[in-house]
Amino acid sequence: ERFRLFLTKTIDENTYFYAQYRTGENGAGPTGTSGRGDQQHMRWSHLYVDTKLPWDMGLRVGRFVVDFEDAYGLYTDDDALFGDFRVDGFLVKKSFGMLTATAAVARNFNFFAATEDHMAYVLDLNLRPNEKFFAGATAYFGVEDNDTAEDMDVNTYGFYAGYSFTPNIALKGIYYFQDNDANVARANDDSPKAWKAILDVKQEALKFTSLWVEYSQVDNSFLAENTKPRYAIGNTDAGVLANQPKNNDNTTEIIFVKAAQKWNDKWGTWLRFVNADFDTKGVDDATEYGVGVTYQYTPAINFELAYAQVDYGTPDTGVTQTYTEKESVIRFRTTVSF
Repeated sequence: ERFRLFLTKTIDENTYFYAQYRTGENGAGPTGTSGRGDQQHMRWSHLYVDTKLPWDMGLRVGRFVVDFEDAYGLYTDDDALFGDFRVDGFLVKKSFGMLTATAAVARNFNFFAATEDHMAYVLDLNLRPNEKFFAGATAYFGVEDNDTAEDMDVNTYGFYAGYSFTPNIALKGIYYFQDNDANVARANDDSPKAWKAILDVKQEALKFTSLWVEYSQVDNSFLAENTKPRYAIGNTDAGVLANQPKNNDNTTEIIFVKAAQKWNDKWGTWLRFVNADFDTKGVDDATEYGVGVTYQYTPAINFELAYAQVDYGTPDTGVTQTYTEKESVIRFRTTVSF
């Protein structure tokens, strides 16, 4: 189902190499294929070098992921509302005291339109005046090549912030709005929005469990890769948003709760719940329940056994849903560090 090989190398104090090789059905070959490890479904999904430039600037060059939500702790367990896409290009990072600026220029920013390639111009400004508070803004400019069609640019702007009441309790969130050209706008909505708010409580605060409570609203016309977030134990199956309509300007509401427990140095467990209300007449809500157990077999080998069930519900007569009734998946994952 999924095989990933991570290669890292510290070359010197200023230079670092990273690569990730993928095969198997999940996240390996083109969309809609069933790789199962076949050679034609193999790829280097990440391949880059980090180094230092003059004036204490960091440079990343190669194939890498743009994912500021991950960098700032704005999602767990699944995926970003927007971001977490791979590009080929250059990224430069520079800190100015409390402010850190990151800029990227890259290619292969084409998941909004399968027939069009885009240039990606990204700028992120992150402010951290103290250990308790952070805030920032990110702009993604997706400029299509104009080789076979016009008016297919996608521009996305995000504003985020977080505040830690204690070292173990934080409130944070992010708000997006888009400015999309007519040929990529869904439901004639060229300015869709998405946002989420998160309460993040670590196990040190509650003693017996950690707790992540997330509420999201995503316009059905919002453009994001792979209908994010999909949930269902890390995208192992289609996830709760498989039925999200794209042909209306209504808003999907999502509630996501995860509780993880670390019992000792070897054993851990987690529970999760997701509900998506698509705000579309005739389309039923989707609900997911999940549970997992982790075991650190040796310092180098970790096992995880997980189960998830998604109830897609039943649509009204005459209404089509991608999935109906209940689906489930069992996942056994082995991670080896060497």
